[in-house]
Amino acid sequence: MNRAWWLLVSVGCGGKSGAGPGPDPAGEADTDTDTDTDTDTDTDTDADTDTDTVPPDPCAADPSLALTVSAAQGPLENALLLTVDASAAASVAALCVSDVDPADAHLVEGGTATHHELHFLGLLSRTAYTCQVVATCPSLVGPAVEVHHETDAPAARLPILDIDVDPALGASGSWMLAPWKPNVFSATWLVVWGPDGRARWWRELDSALQIDVEALLDPGTTQLVWGGGDAASGTPTVVDLWEGDLYRASLPDWGTNQYSHDTKRLADGRILSLQYVPNTLGNRDFLGFGIRIHDPATGVIDFEFDSQRYIDDGTLPPAPFTNDPFHANWVDHAETPDGPRVYVSLYAHQQILAIDGVTGDLVWQLGEDLGWSVLDELGEPLPQGALPQGQHGLEVDGDELLIYDNGVNRLQSRAGRWRIDPVARTATRLWSWTEQGWFEPILGDIDDLGNDRVLVTQATIGCCFHPTDFVEVDTVTGAVAARWTLPADAHVGYRSELYEGCALFSNVAECEALATRRSELTPLFDRE
Repeated sequence: MNRAWWLLVSVGCGGKSGAGPGPDPAGEADTDTDTDTDTDTDTDTDADTDTDTVPPDPCAADPSLALTVSAAQGPLENALLLTVDASAAASVAALCVSDVDPADAHLVEGGTATHHELHFLGLLSRTAYTCQVVATCPSLVGPAVEVHHETDAPAARLPILDIDVDPALGASGSWMLAPWKPNVFSATWLVVWGPDGRARWWRELDSALQIDVEALLDPGTTQLVWGGGDAASGTPTVVDLWEGDLYRASLPDWGTNQYSHDTKRLADGRILSLQYVPNTLGNRDFLGFGIRIHDPATGVIDFEFDSQRYIDDGTLPPAPFTNDPFHANWVDHAETPDGPRVYVSLYAHQQILAIDGVTGDLVWQLGEDLGWSVLDELGEPLPQGALPQGQHGLEVDGDELLIYDNGVNRLQSRAGRWRIDPVARTATRLWSWTEQGWFEPILGDIDDLGNDRVLVTQATIGCCFHPTDFVEVDTVTGAVAARWTLPADAHVGYRSELYEGCALFSNVAECEALATRRSELTPLFDRE
């Protein structure tokens, strides 16, 4: 797979030679006192022949170099493929600028080669672009080669986000990724929206999949890892934004192969996934949960847990009269001083479990009336009802949990950060945030943005309560820094991820490194 199009290549050319040695000292004069008439004619015959030499600049303009450029639509209606053929090996750069908005500029470079395929993603739909292509090393004599391309409209009607950013606080990212459904009966899509609220990348998933899909960007790549959706087609999948599917897991049958709610890549490259698994208690059959960690390179399953174990030992008595008594909706993995831990959220039980990542033994079980002391931010006692009441989209940070608390009993949703001390059996609320009228009982997500900000997905099933909002909150002040809102006409949201400007696309305005590189290349693009 040719990935040169995604790299920012800065080529330093030319060099500076070292200075030569200084001149030799002159010969000594004869100062003896001989009285003979001979004359000392010793002379210094050394000649300083050292000269500074500068090697030729390999990136200087090459009069014989020529480029041939063509433009074609990429894998999406708003994607562009520029094919560049050079008469000799050269590195190239392409700058594509909207004909109606000069600020909408995209820069892609390719390494040294005679054939280049430059991929432009995240362009605006139904927009005309003028693209200039130059060789950078060796450089091109004369003006850049110019081509034109107009993007099409998406085949589907994708919603536009309404965005409200506090100018004093600013947003922490440019690209919003979320699973989305037009309504509860339609197919689920993965969509990336840009800073203007318009869709910049999209993918329709299998029609059998529900909205409960997790999708996350592999850092430093153009690949998403996703899975879930309550169907076999929600198997852990790696999809490249340009190339399409790179990997789809084929794991051994586990009774139903209903992948649910969560899939994520671990730091070591393995993939963690969550499934529904048939369980029994006496003559009763129902769906429990299963957790797997597997290596996509080898297919080897390194960890496997089935909730049947905790049913058999009495740890998790299933709720009566339901086929989904636990409704596990989130899973994560972390290395701790005591070894690997796997965490799982049981929405229906209103509990969070920590499980030994080697043995499967229960480490702790957080929930009401399970022997925990609940404390507030000042260390003062709180009632048991202050613990999460149904939860979604948690994050683990050492002994702390970031929790989207649905609040199904108190009829008020909120975000919170909790410190868990399983030895002292204390759960301490460190921070919480809510808004008046915010109650979403069955969906949601929360993400730590790493700068005293969190992203809260106030999701909705598309009716009855409120539209789906993605809200960036300043955890120090509680102020809303930015809010992204889906249209209220029956659009369904679930989880979201916010990515900074350089993470996904080659948009110059959103990426400082690209803006700097464009300035460096301006003399080449401006040549006449």
